[in-house]
Amino acid sequence: MSKLLRKDVEKWNAECSNGFKFDIQYFIYHNEKTLEKDIVLDDENFLKAHLSFYTKYENFKEVGYYINLNVSKYYHKKGDNFASSNGLGVNLQINDTIYTKRSFKELQKATATITDDVILALAENKQIDNARIL
Repeated sequence: MSKLLRKDVEKWNAECSNGFKFDIQYFIYHNEKTLEKDIVLDDENFLKAHLSFYTKYENFKEVGYYINLNVSKYYHKKGDNFASSNGLGVNLQINDTIYTKRSFKELQKATATITDDVILALAENKQIDNARIL
């Protein structure tokens, strides 16, 4: 696993826009740099937006990667130490660009176009528990 320093995380977070931050937990488990953002809906519900690369396939062959936004709705009962979610959430391909490498800088650039309004609209317009749109 790669070495992770607090100053690196602070630097990466400063280069992100619209409140996205480096997902430390995902990095620890998967050794992959991704970004996340939480939007509080009320006292017990929140949305978690996760920005990462997905593999693009054509004719069962890997052709590259695209940036994907996943939005899931979580329920957190007051007094509990955990939150739960149903389903896989909603996935949205951010742009039509196919990348040959998974560049963390490209994820950071993509955060400039993903506002709270985009995330909320995605969550409201689709059944977030079981929809998949690309």
